[in-house]
Amino acid sequence: GDLVPEFDDSLSTSSNSSYNYYDLYLRLIQVQELISTTLVNHQVFKALECAVFDLNTAYLQLSNRTHVPPKMHFLIHYPSAMLRNGPCISLSSMTFERKHRDLKRALTSISCSINTPRSAATKIMLLVNSLLTTNRLPPSTFTPGSLKPVDHFIVEPMKQAMGFPEWALFKQTKTIESAVSISYSIGSIINSEFLDDPHDGYHPRFVKILNIFYCSALDKAIVLAQPFRTLEWSKHFHAYRVLPIYDVEAAVWVDLSTLDFPFPNTFCSAHNSRNYIFMRNSTSHFTCISDF
Repeated sequence: GDLVPEFDDSLSTSSNSSYNYYDLYLRLIQVQELISTTLVNHQVFKALECAVFDLNTAYLQLSNRTHVPPKMHFLIHYPSAMLRNGPCISLSSMTFERKHRDLKRALTSISCSINTPRSAATKIMLLVNSLLTTNRLPPSTFTPGSLKPVDHFIVEPMKQAMGFPEWALFKQTKTIESAVSISYSIGSIINSEFLDDPHDGYHPRFVKILNIFYCSALDKAIVLAQPFRTLEWSKHFHAYRVLPIYDVEAAVWVDLSTLDFPFPNTFCSAHNSRNYIFMRNSTSHFTCISDF
């Protein structure tokens, strides 16, 4: 069921393209493991530099091209960037991704063609400064989508589970966004907590959002979610293997304001019929887990 077949000595011939692709894949995995490391020093710098060079060389030999694609070229800069800024796993580009819309808007109104990136950056800084000086900051922690009354069958369970006396003030929505522009929608996978089980060990508890409820008076966003059972950490996929729990009575309530790891995660089903969740904000403690 793995993406890569078991190694076969019969493939180890220079003329066999299957072995060459397999070798290229192994080099890519080596680069991925070095980029995902939680410790950056000069040894990691040299190892990643050599691994990227070997990967690009193998790609050129296999594809008969003279240049590598841009994404593979950018890998050359990863060692120095990691040495300067720390592990990639601790970095996030979300703040910069949020500025794409502002950047496009600024570019349409810039007439100067000299050093356009600097001109656009300066204009965005002026827009942010105007935002702060006019106090036009987000009025609340959460910004919901279109609100509608809560279905009657969910009101009483919500009241009992969450214990909010103002439960009648909650409205239902399909999407909601936090003050730091983290968006949640129905179907999003979040890490609700970490469990320390004597049999399974210390592992994340993932849930899938089924319904979203928001109360403007309390500035509270809570979700009804379907839980997953975390089975193991897969070194091969760099993800957690999970099993969905479809029992209706197993549904849980989660307060979005209490999440320690607020980013939604990625769920996928592999061709071996197993389900995996790629955790976007795992730490060194969890990425080193081999099994539970």
